Amino acid sequence: MKSRIIIFLLLLNLVTTLVVGYTVYTNIPKKDTAAVAENEKFKKNMYSAMSMLMSGQSRLAINQNDLNVGILRVHHFVAPHVDKFYDACPECQKEKQRILEEEKDNITFTMGVD
Repeated sequence: MKSRIIIFLLLLNLVTTLVVGYTVYTNIPKKDTAAVAENEKFKKNMYSAMSMLMSGQSRLAINQNDLNVGILRVHHFVAPHVDKFYDACPECQKEKQRILEEEKDNITFTMGVD
């Protein structure tokens, strides 16, 4: 007798689950075209905003590099160097090139001899 009640309750639970699932599934409102169009517009605006954000980030990186080179140029006017040349500084590279040209034209210049 106990097993018949358990089987009956399990079958009742299965039927109830199927009925509730079917009614919930059939009562879901279908997507209307206005919602789909609004969703597509949102996606388009989101992609546009993300591309503008990424473009701004790359522009910031370029500006930071320009600022770094500018700061390196300032050290020539604030504290001129004697033997220290910075690799990334355009002014140091010009000065180094000028020194090398002068030494190349110098008759007493001996390369590699200390």
